[in-house]
This record gives sequence, C-alpha cells and structure tokens, in this order.
Amino acid sequence: MLAALKEWVICISAIIIFITAVEMILPNNSLKKYAQFVFSIILTVAIVKPIVGFISKGSDDFTEQIKKYISADNTYKTVQKEVNKDDYTNKEISISVQRLLNQRFTNKDFKVDFTGSFNREKYTLTTKEVKVGIKDHAIKKIDKIDLQNDKKVDNYNDVRNYLKEILKTDDSRIKIYEME
Repeated sequence: MLAALKEWVICISAIIIFITAVEMILPNNSLKKYAQFVFSIILTVAIVKPIVGFISKGSDDFTEQIKKYISADNTYKTVQKEVNKDDYTNKEISISVQRLLNQRFTNKDFKVDFTGSFNREKYTLTTKEVKVGIKDHAIKKIDKIDLQNDKKVDNYNDVRNYLKEILKTDDSRIKIYEME
C-alpha cells in the first residue's frame, strides 16, 4: 500500500518535471496552447488512475490493506522495542561510563562494555559485568617478566575504585584489561 502511494507520487512528480521542461522548450505560438492541453490531460489521467482503481476494487479491500499494514507495523515495533530495550540501555550506560572515565583519567583511553539492567521506575542500576579496556598513554617502565607466575597484577586500582563508586558494584563484576 505504502509502496503504491510512493510510486504514484514519484510518477506525478516525474510527469510535472517533464511537462515543465517541454513547455520551456516550446516556442510561444499556437502549438504551445495545444501542447498544454495535452499535458493537462496526461496529468489528470495520472492523478485519477489510482483513485479509479481504488473505487473499482472497493473500499473494503483498501481498509483491509490499511488494517494489515498498521497491525504488522505495531507488532514489529513492539517486538523491536522489547528486543532492543536492554541492548540500548547497556550501550547508553557503556558510553556514559566511558565518558566519565575519560573525564576523570585524561591520560588513558577506555573501551567499556556494560552488561546489566536499569529499572526506570525505581531509577536503580543492576550490574552483571563491566569490561573495561584501558590504553595508557603514560610512559611505562618495562615490567620484569616472571615465567613462573602467570597472574597479572592489576595496576589500575584507581580506575577500579572509581568504577565501584559510580556503579555501586563490587570487585567481582569489574573486569579490567589492557588494550594495545
């Protein structure tokens, strides 16, 4: 239905552009008057043709098409909202946390991936996990490599404490890694 309406508008627009171009080219004589008459008939037929088709098919078919379109669109929008609501909120929170970290720690770049939920009625945030990638711009000394010990020391306690403060969460939900 919507596609047919779009095609109709494009067709009428193309006809009007064509008529205008031809009228500009035609010389001012009696031929121009006849050409304008023919162009007006062509434009009238282009406008009236879909209306005649609608009347010949009946209004019931038209209203059924509109109902199908509206119900399909509303169903799609409802499903789309439910599917994307949590993802959108997680992306928003990730971006907000990343901005806060960038403001607080100017010598580092951050990439934040937040997983959790936000209750809009109670205005509460529940954190499942926060993954924070950090790229430090400061000059670092070379760490001593210990092949015996596989554990990596977390040098970003200031970032971890700041995340605990702003997200009101515990250490186990915060994962920090270094980006290259």
